[in-house]
Amino acid sequence: MLLSLFPGSWGGLTGSDATVISNGSLSLTIIGPTYAFFSIDFSSYLARQALSNLEFPVLGAGLRLQRVTTGLFWVSPATSVDLTLRRVVGAAMVYGVVVALGLKLVGLKLGP
Repeated sequence: MLLSLFPGSWGGLTGSDATVISNGSLSLTIIGPTYAFFSIDFSSYLARQALSNLEFPVLGAGLRLQRVTTGLFWVSPATSVDLTLRRVVGAAMVYGVVVALGLKLVGLKLGP
């Protein structure tokens, strides 16, 4: 999260090419905040696994995979880096929404 606030501070460590630094900074700015979101989702998944109740996390993972594969189908050399990164973020958001919806609808009840 901290790197997403100051993406240019580490860019010079990866190389001196301006394009690499620019794309790296853009990646951290767009995708960086989703790591915290994804870690909350993953911890919810582990809690659901401990309760033997994985319907919504598995559904969310399947939808995320579908979104990523569909998004990759539309990526071409002409696609901007910004749009590609936003598609990755969208896939992470789909997973999070489905897992959160499962927690809201089912709660933390012990599975069968």
